[in-house]
Amino acid sequence: MNFRMVLLSIGKIFTIMAFLMILPLIYSIAVGDNMYYTFIITIFAFAISSILLHYFSKPVNTTMHAVEGFLTVAISWILVTLIGTCHSFFVATSQILLMQYLKQYLVLQQLAHQFLMTLKLCQIVFYFGVALHNG
Repeated sequence: MNFRMVLLSIGKIFTIMAFLMILPLIYSIAVGDNMYYTFIITIFAFAISSILLHYFSKPVNTTMHAVEGFLTVAISWILVTLIGTCHSFFVATSQILLMQYLKQYLVLQQLAHQFLMTLKLCQIVFYFGVALHNG
């Protein structure tokens, strides 16, 4: 089995996927959904994996038999799916973080409102006490 040829083929597939992910990146920027950074992270994941696979898998024998082809297809389907879903993971994570931030912001906003109402009540009580004292 020529494992280095399988890794080189997967590296070429990752290169193609990195270039294909530029299309959704352009669309995301054009629409303005502010999630373009998730595509950039996914493109970098494909590109770095591709570079590492090209660098570390220099096969001596470049012939590829059916077994290597089947293994290449199986592994590339699994890895492309895992790396390709990084975008969805980052979108979900960023939405969760945004919701947590907004919840904290709303709690802080409510606490600030209650604090201001308490200050206003203290001010009213103070003025009432001064008015009673002055007669």
